[in-house]
Amino acid sequence: MNIGLILELAKRDITEKYSGSTLGALWNFIYPLVDIFIFTVIFANLMGSRLPGSSSVYAYGFYLTSGVIAWNAFSNTVTRTSSVFLDKKYIISKVKVDLSSFPLYIAVSESITYVVTMGIFLFLLLISGYGVSRVILLVPFIYIIQQIFAYSLGFFIGVFVVFVRDLKEVVGIVLKIWFWFTPIVYLYDVLPDFVKKTHEL
Repeated sequence: MNIGLILELAKRDITEKYSGSTLGALWNFIYPLVDIFIFTVIFANLMGSRLPGSSSVYAYGFYLTSGVIAWNAFSNTVTRTSSVFLDKKYIISKVKVDLSSFPLYIAVSESITYVVTMGIFLFLLLISGYGVSRVILLVPFIYIIQQIFAYSLGFFIGVFVVFVRDLKEVVGIVLKIWFWFTPIVYLYDVLPDFVKKTHEL
């Protein structure tokens, strides 16, 4: 594993995605900030979404944001890792790299975006008066496990995508369905009774 190469690729991944634009790498963090704004302001004030058991207009937005930030890191890592051998074949064909560790730069790049976005989110929590409990100390460990799983899943799929390129599109569809089957946008309390009974079984 060439740590230097992985870090250099991660750096380029962040800076080159929007190369040529005025704001450059800042766009990597502007998009997540727009998401936070939509979830905490638009959902709460315009759509009137509320979190059961809380009278705050921003509670649901913060709840939604906390899940979506982690999901985006997971989803992007799986999606991009699963197609990396095709997307970066010009590098692989010219430079001798360890294929088992080469896609790690994606996990690193997505993690940098996650850390910055999460930092901004925690800052918003603090200034809004919600505060942060000690449970937050577990988040880094949970996130590492999540990213190991995301990388492994993406790498496994990526091996087959080289031969069956339609799998790249299938991954995107499956992740969309997976998102809605994961309690990110809703709480257990708001589920229909038949779903709760199924969950209890």
